[in-house]
Amino acid sequence: MRVLATRERVAELLREQVRANGVALALGLIDLRSLEDRLLRACELEPIGTTQARLAVAAVAPRAARGTSLAELSREPGFAESFLILWDTLRRAGLGPRDLERLAQRLAGGAGGRTQLSARRFAALARIASAYEDQLRRRRVVDGVGARARLPERLGELGEGRLLALLDGARRIEVEASADVSVLRARLWEALARRGVAVVVGVPELPGAETNAESESQNESQNESQSESQTSELAAAFELARRNLVDEAPSVELLAEVLGADDGVLARVARMPFMDAARAKTLVNPELRSRLRLIEAGNERAELRLVCARIRELLHEGVPPHEVCVAAPRLGLARARILAAFDAAQLPVEEARGQPVLHAAPLRLALALVEAAERDLPREGLAGVLESAYVARRDSAALLAALREAGSRDDRGIGHLGRLRAYAHKLTLPPPDVPATILERRLEQSRRFIALADRWEWLFERLRLPAHASLRAHLDAVFAALRALGVPRRSLSLPALGQGARERRLERDAIAALARDRAALEALQIAGHGLDDAAEAVGVAEDAVSLTDFRAHLEAALSGVRERPPGVRGAGVRLLDLGELARSSSAHTFILHAVEGSLPGAGRAIPFLDDDDRAALDRAAGRSVLAGARATGADAGSFALACARTRSSLVISCHRQDHGGREVGRSRYFAALADAVGEEGQTFERHEAQVVPSLAQCSTRGQVLTKLVAREVAKLGSARTREADAGAAERAPLDPLSAVLGATRGSIELPQLRRAVDWTRARSEDPGRARVALGAGALAQAHDRLDFDWEGRARERETPPRAPGRVWSGSVTALEDYAACPFRFFAARVLRLRPRPSSRDELDASEQGDIRHWVLAEVMEVLRREGLTPLRGGGQAGRESRRARELCDGVLDTWEERRRTGPGPFWLLHRDLVHRDLGRLLEGERRVAVEGWEPGEFEVGFGLPDPTQSPEELAAGAPVRMEGVPLAIPDRSGTRRLELVGRVDRVDYRGDGRDAEGLIIDYKSGRVGERLRYDKLGRTQLQLAVYATWLASVRMDLSYTDAAYVSLRDGERSRASLLDLSLSSMELDGLLELDPTARAELRARDLSGLEAGGGEGQGRGAPELAVGALDLPETGPRNLADNLWALLGGVAAGRFDVRPHDPGLSCRYCPYGPVCRVERGDEEAGG
Repeated sequence: MRVLATRERVAELLREQVRANGVALALGLIDLRSLEDRLLRACELEPIGTTQARLAVAAVAPRAARGTSLAELSREPGFAESFLILWDTLRRAGLGPRDLERLAQRLAGGAGGRTQLSARRFAALARIASAYEDQLRRRRVVDGVGARARLPERLGELGEGRLLALLDGARRIEVEASADVSVLRARLWEALARRGVAVVVGVPELPGAETNAESESQNESQNESQSESQTSELAAAFELARRNLVDEAPSVELLAEVLGADDGVLARVARMPFMDAARAKTLVNPELRSRLRLIEAGNERAELRLVCARIRELLHEGVPPHEVCVAAPRLGLARARILAAFDAAQLPVEEARGQPVLHAAPLRLALALVEAAERDLPREGLAGVLESAYVARRDSAALLAALREAGSRDDRGIGHLGRLRAYAHKLTLPPPDVPATILERRLEQSRRFIALADRWEWLFERLRLPAHASLRAHLDAVFAALRALGVPRRSLSLPALGQGARERRLERDAIAALARDRAALEALQIAGHGLDDAAEAVGVAEDAVSLTDFRAHLEAALSGVRERPPGVRGAGVRLLDLGELARSSSAHTFILHAVEGSLPGAGRAIPFLDDDDRAALDRAAGRSVLAGARATGADAGSFALACARTRSSLVISCHRQDHGGREVGRSRYFAALADAVGEEGQTFERHEAQVVPSLAQCSTRGQVLTKLVAREVAKLGSARTREADAGAAERAPLDPLSAVLGATRGSIELPQLRRAVDWTRARSEDPGRARVALGAGALAQAHDRLDFDWEGRARERETPPRAPGRVWSGSVTALEDYAACPFRFFAARVLRLRPRPSSRDELDASEQGDIRHWVLAEVMEVLRREGLTPLRGGGQAGRESRRARELCDGVLDTWEERRRTGPGPFWLLHRDLVHRDLGRLLEGERRVAVEGWEPGEFEVGFGLPDPTQSPEELAAGAPVRMEGVPLAIPDRSGTRRLELVGRVDRVDYRGDGRDAEGLIIDYKSGRVGERLRYDKLGRTQLQLAVYATWLASVRMDLSYTDAAYVSLRDGERSRASLLDLSLSSMELDGLLELDPTARAELRARDLSGLEAGGGEGQGRGAPELAVGALDLPETGPRNLADNLWALLGGVAAGRFDVRPHDPGLSCRYCPYGPVCRVERGDEEAGG
């Protein structure tokens, strides 16, 4: 019987026999794990799983560790798993609880603090191990390592016939060589040998020269110490397996498998990193250079591209994919990136192990739910669950927004829904001086919040998982919560798709995703039932565990479950871990990521023991107990065996920057090979990282086409430079794509490249991607939503009846949105999309502005009534400030009583900030008091509902009373009008009679020093001009009206007011003119001036149709009314293009970026 290392190795050998002979028989072949399982079942040693062992440790560890150095640590969720890692390692080395007790007693008698600490630690581990073994003994069960420890003894009780039957009648067992033979496995071979079975175990060895050199290293001189350490690194890896067999299995025959005995070419590569440089160079010959390739890339991405390119070369040469093997140390850390590179290069992959099912979306959602319940359902954790696409609730976003507005951070106390109901009651208390429409809106919001709380009450009862319960109760609660959220139902339903080719591809992907989701939910059910059965097996089924411990147990149970590996079986490039490759063979091998830290790596972490503890353990056992857990020797052996078992070619690659951009050093194995073969010639390649890879690095069709286009652009650019230097009269075309297109059509016979260039040019010149032009039907619906009638028809059936001539009634802010970017207007006003609400607890920018507006209006109005304005400062400053602080506190108290405040600490901080900003604004008022402006009106609306109308009047059927009249702006003919509504923050006056003047003050949250600009006035800055026009229309007695910004943060005014810009530029003389006749005269005067100047240059005046502010004139006479009607023309034509006036400012903070055609429209099918 031949015993191989793994099942994959058996399958590999059978496939090789099938390819060679056409048929293969598995008779006489078995893998090591299957042989052990067969013997364990025959000896009635059915081991429990890791889940049962973990539960048993978690049940006994806190009690056993009481009073020891591990008392607190033993109560942590991950302690059981960490303890089992250490305990299994120690038992594989042949140690038991009594060995740990004796070691602790020996160390306790020594001197020194470190020794005493190690003694206490070993004593604690011995107590926990004894309690764990006693628990298993009481339940009459045994774990996996314990069963293998008892197996040699139980084999002696089997009859000879039974034993021969288990070995398929074989009286001779040949075990394949491996660099890792534990003490337990050596004892198993010894037990079989004593029963009369001839056991032959292969042991890897170095050739005699290296072995002798290592044995004589103690007599070498000091200057050869480096060579000795390198040689001993590989020799130590092989010696560990030999020593365990010699000590524990003297009856077993050892068969030395000398490294490189069968093929001395690439086997030399296996030995070269572990000898001195001079001797390594003597092993290099032309044949080795032809079979070995060393690649050093600038970063990990470039390395993967190069490897994929090399594999593609082999496949093009006719090498079957199954003869190519790719290995990486610590494959689990880089697996996703390697598979992504293979997928981009369209290379078939065969992987032995699939991705852990724990990464599946339904399981991540289930664990996120448990974690949120641990922390009393914090709002951010609750959002992570409810906003998942697997949750079948349409009102999740509304609930989260309501909880944020109610200031509910978690479910403690009265809970989320209790706080939501309390805030709904708060909304029924009306703030003073609020319009009836706003009061009705608050009442409607209160009713909506109450309805939300009622609808979610039953679901929150299921989301509140029990804090302490049995494992079965925890599982029932989790499954009930997932069913209430609709996760299983969403994971079993296929979305409805269209009939096109793209839809069919999406449908295939959706079916594959549903299959993964169903497999994940099935794995969750199996793991849950397995966890319950495991608890029953070890006697802890009724013990109450915390929700945190339950989540740890569930994660550990799911961590061992893996999805079915992707890729084809037996017909793809094999992807293995370096340790797995050491037990296999391949014709063409690629070893990736040969960098320090990975090859060799840091080794497997052994918990609870530091270096002093390990040294004490090795001294007590008389050998290196934890050597198998150290990476240096294990990686050296794996690397050497992987190289030696490569038959045809070997590629070893490294990189200088990892995937995170961190600098890494190349492995000392790679460095030794590079030093031996030299860094020049075809054997060694060095490639720098490039955004667009070179043709040698390209592994996909898209990369090749991109590189070819870039190369042609570079050629034409250099040709253009030469023509310019030579003084050529005809310059090269300025459009590089046009130049590339012309050159490629004549010089490059590559249809794919021509199509790529044609596609790129079409995309670069086609403005259709940014254009939104509605058809007749869609345009009618859009105008209906906007209440927009370009003809201005009368509507007598409306209440009140609409007089003829009105085209649209809206706010100046809406028109500013259209001027800044028509698509933003379309998304907000036509599609009525609402940006995702903030999840932050404190007040948002709108609420902070509302507070400050309210405070300033109250403070300035009271100060005016009491004769304290304009603010003079000086001796009166103290009185002004005290009175302002009193009024501010009153407003803030009213806000706290009736509006949202957020968490208490945030609200207290915000109160201080409001006081600070108020003080700064008062100082700003004192600085401009010399100008003599007297605050006159505050929060004045025009065309808006009157805030003094009570809800009782509206309930009685009274018509809505309006505050002021809208500002009517006629068109050029005077037959139609645009009605603008708004609310002015403050109006100041000075002078009387014919010298009366007015000043509009508009508060802004940010800085306002340079906010008002000439190039934007009347184009994207419409608000101040409209407000000034309104004031001039309602106060005909004013000699002029001005407008300025005031910052709510620092109290500063804009450096230039509206009048300052108008007086400094004759082009703004007619900015505020509304009369159609006067505007016509302004246009005629401008036209005559243009003709007198020769008629050259761009036309002046507003066009009939403007798609955003980019179509409005930047220079020349400017009229606000003409600009507004030009913007309305764009709305009438249905032009809602993506045309931001200032992309750097408009697009950076645009809330509609996720739906923008330019931001999210760059993916084209087949592009």
